[in-house]
Amino acid sequence: MDFIQRHPLEDLMPTPAPASLRDGDHMSILRRPAVLSIIAAPEALSALPDGVLRICGPFECLLVLNETELDAVTAELKNAGVPWVDQSHASVVARLSGPNARAVLAKGTAVDLHPAVFSINQSTNTLYGQVRINLARIADDVFELVVPRSYARFFFEDILQAGRSFSLTAAFAQA
Repeated sequence: MDFIQRHPLEDLMPTPAPASLRDGDHMSILRRPAVLSIIAAPEALSALPDGVLRICGPFECLLVLNETELDAVTAELKNAGVPWVDQSHASVVARLSGPNARAVLAKGTAVDLHPAVFSINQSTNTLYGQVRINLARIADDVFELVVPRSYARFFFEDILQAGRSFSLTAAFAQA
């Protein structure tokens, strides 16, 4: 029996978005990200590059990677004795970018996203509406959102509604 992996947002999002639509506020859905859940002291993770860890709590973080990096990083974690769990199939990852990205997020979360407070490479667990997400700022006007797969459709319909006043577009990221 063959197993066909189907993304939970496949029937909701066009793929890929024309370049003309990505000029303003845009949400790119990563089709096959790798998401690892790690429970370890921060010093045990010092070998990882800056900006890839998404803090979830004391001694707990997420590591969001391209699927192509997964084998090398998991081997490095294993060699360092760092325990991890692959959460890739349990999570949907999106990148919200554009000049109004903070305003779109502010419609659904209580986190202060001002650059002086929420700096680049900072992350937090929060609620967007009624859905728990991990929110990270990865560039000036770019945020990465990790959403539980079972809530993905509800979450993305909600955030697309919030972004209508800013002409927010969304599509799967180009490979």
